[in-house]
Amino acid sequence: MSKDPVCGAQVNEQRPGATATQECQNFFFCCPHCKDEFLKNPQRYVAKQQPGTAAGCCG
Repeated sequence: MSKDPVCGAQVNEQRPGATATQECQNFFFCCPHCKDEFLKNPQRYVAKQQPGTAAGCCG
């Protein structure tokens, strides 16, 4: 399970409502609305994200 960085809801990574990748991290959202809010200002939420969720794009 992952935590939606916008609303804090627990999200099943296998069946998320939406996803995004930012700064080489995968983010999982409970719904498209939270993803849209995240994309408006990702830096606000990336700073809150816990380490260990790297998407693997940074090698």
